[in-house]
Amino acid sequence: MWLIVLITIISTIYFYDALPDVMPIHWNAAGEVNGYAPKLIGAFLLPIMAIFVTLIFLIIPYIEPNKKNLKKFAVQYNTLGLILVAFFAYLHYLVMFASIVEQVNMMRLISPAIAILFFYVGVLLTKAKQNYTVGIRTPWTLANEKVWEETHKKGGILFKISGIIAIFGLILPSYAFILVIAPVLIFTIFLFIYSYYLFKKLKK
Repeated sequence: MWLIVLITIISTIYFYDALPDVMPIHWNAAGEVNGYAPKLIGAFLLPIMAIFVTLIFLIIPYIEPNKKNLKKFAVQYNTLGLILVAFFAYLHYLVMFASIVEQVNMMRLISPAIAILFFYVGVLLTKAKQNYTVGIRTPWTLANEKVWEETHKKGGILFKISGIIAIFGLILPSYAFILVIAPVLIFTIFLFIYSYYLFKKLKK
C-alpha cells in the first residue's frame, strides 16, 4: 500500500507544474464538473486520503476486539486495503487527466474501478468472520454468529452482482451513476433487513 502511495505522490510532484492553477475535484451524476479547488488541494487531496486509508487498515488489526477472527481472513483484508489505495490512486490520476483534457465523463471512467472494488468486497464478505470493524455489522450479525455467516454469504453474492452491474457504466455512460449506486444501495438495505429477519427466525 505504501508503495502505491509513494509512487502517486512522486508522480504528482513531477507533473505538478503542468497542472492548471484551478483543478476540478467534484463531478455530478452526469459526470460533469461542478466543483473546483486550487492546484495545491486538487493535486494532493486524494493522495492524502490514500495515506489516511492506509493508516486505518494498518491500525485496525491492533484495535479490533476480535483479533482472532480478523486474522482468519487477513489475506482478504489486506488485499482490500491494497485495492482501496489503488482505487484512490486511479481516481487521482483521473483528476489530473481531467484537469488537462476537457470533456471527460468521470462517471464512465470510474465505473470499472468501482466494479472491481464492489466485486472484491463480495469476495471478502464470503470469507469474513465475526468482528467489529470489517463486514456487514448490524446489531443482529454481531449478536449471533449464525446470522453473521448467513448474511455475509448472501452479501458476498449481492456485492459481486453489484460489481458486475457497475461495469456496464463504461458502455452506458448516461446511466453510469444509477448502475453504480442503485444496486449497492438496494442490496445494503436488503442485507440490513435480512439480518434482522434471520435473527428473529433463529430466536424463535
